[in-house]
Amino acid sequence: MGTLREKYWDRKSIYASKKLKKPDKRWPNDIYRALECLNENLFNQDFTVSKMRLMCNIPQKNFSSRFKFYVGITPVSYLKYHRIQCSKELIHLINADFSVSNLAFEVGYGYPSTFSNAFKNIVGQTPKEYWNYYKKK
Repeated sequence: MGTLREKYWDRKSIYASKKLKKPDKRWPNDIYRALECLNENLFNQDFTVSKMRLMCNIPQKNFSSRFKFYVGITPVSYLKYHRIQCSKELIHLINADFSVSNLAFEVGYGYPSTFSNAFKNIVGQTPKEYWNYYKKK
């Protein structure tokens, strides 16, 4: 059967639809590696910015502000924003059996309540409200 992502969505479509910012080779190596790492681990529930810094061997000093300078938002905001954007795209592809819990786990959230709160803060509606609104169109 597969996961929601496997069933409905080709991961390459994220870049094709320009939802994720591609790393720019002209950026400093640590920012380039960090963005690649964030994009590769976007749906990993255990992935955090702290783990990303360790995986990429990036010192903490000024990292968040440097990332924001090049990418436009902080690493934490990048991760949260793109997980929510991907969940919105998945919602558009789900025809039945909508579950906030399943959707939360699919886009990298360990707790559905955390996902719902982040979704509402970014979108202005809960995932269920968004799904109901979209399906009425």
